[in-house]
Amino acid sequence: MPGPTAPSPAGHAGRRAASGSCRGPGRSAVPAAGRLRYTRAVKELHTEIEIAASPERVWRTLTDFASYRAWNPLLPSARGELREGEIVRVQLKTGRRPITIKPRIVRVVPNRELTWRGSLPIPGLFTGEHHFEIHVLGDARVRFHQWEQFSGLLVPLLSRMLDGETRRGFEAMNAALKARAEAAEAATRVADRA
Repeated sequence: MPGPTAPSPAGHAGRRAASGSCRGPGRSAVPAAGRLRYTRAVKELHTEIEIAASPERVWRTLTDFASYRAWNPLLPSARGELREGEIVRVQLKTGRRPITIKPRIVRVVPNRELTWRGSLPIPGLFTGEHHFEIHVLGDARVRFHQWEQFSGLLVPLLSRMLDGETRRGFEAMNAALKARAEAAEAATRVADRA
C-alpha cells in the first residue's frame, strides 16, 4: 500500500479507489517551500445493490425526503430543497441515537446522481462527501451505488466505526430502497395491465 502523499496544489491528497481504504496517518508534515503542508487521511466506503426498477422510480424514491421516515433506516428524516448549493437537514442513524447533520448539496443529476458534502465546524477534522448514484443496467434494472469519501484528521480514529456501523447503515438503506422501489414498480405494472 502506498504511503501518504503530499497534497496537490488544490489541497487534495491522492485517493485510493478500493472499498474502505484509508490513506495516510492523519497529519504528516511534509516540508515544502519553507512551510509545512499536511496530508489528509482519506477513506472511501462503497456499497451497491441491483434494483429491478427504472432509474426514474429509484430516483423518485431516493429524493422523496418526506417519505424517508416510512422506509429509510439510515436517514429517517431529511428536509430541504433538492438543488445544488442548498443545505439540507438530515437525520443520520448509524448507532443507537440519530444525529442531525446539515450537508450542502453539491451535485444533482436527475435519475442518475445526488451528492452532498458535510463537515465538522472545525476545518480539517472530518468531512464526508456522500454519493448516491443510479447506473442503468437494462430495461427497468439499475445498480444503486452508495458511497462516501471521508477525509480529515479524525478519519483514522473513526475507521473501525466507518467499516462497521456506517457500512451496515449504507447496506440497510440500500436494501430498503430496493424493496420500496421494486414494490412501487410492481404495483405500477399491475395497474398498467388492468
